[in-house]
Amino acid sequence: TVRMRNMVKIKRQIISATNYKNGTNNPAKFITLHMTGNTSPGADAQAHANLQSNGNTRDASWHWQVDDKQAIQSFNHYMKLWHASDGQGSGNNESIGIEGCVNSDGNFNQMMRNYVELVVHVMKECNIKDTNNIVTHYWWSGKNCPTQMFQGKNGWTFDYFIKEVQKAY
Repeated sequence: TVRMRNMVKIKRQIISATNYKNGTNNPAKFITLHMTGNTSPGADAQAHANLQSNGNTRDASWHWQVDDKQAIQSFNHYMKLWHASDGQGSGNNESIGIEGCVNSDGNFNQMMRNYVELVVHVMKECNIKDTNNIVTHYWWSGKNCPTQMFQGKNGWTFDYFIKEVQKAY
């Protein structure tokens, strides 16, 4: 059977500068998967994009956020952002950080389907051909992130996610 996919709506809300970066010239060799951990109602992709646009005080920054309705790009892929907790390592300097929004008023399964579509989009944009280059925040620094994926929420394990990316790619 062929599954028809609806491409996630992509929005750009590009920020030109942040204090939470290691510079530019990110070769974008990896995609790093995160989840926000913020289950508050309304903590969707737009709220997280606005957080970054308003000068995020969390000593962190990331390229994309995705929810059940849309994906929003905050930074161009050439930016080396603080999202992987590995200082001057490859996580911050050579990967694209994507936050999956886990707000309680969102549809988690739809967010994950959109996350898959966004990862495929970024792979194609950045010429990343190997799903072995899709990693988790944990892979860089040992942080328990993306937590819901590690817990297998609604069957969405890391292995299942990668299989869905491979199918969609």
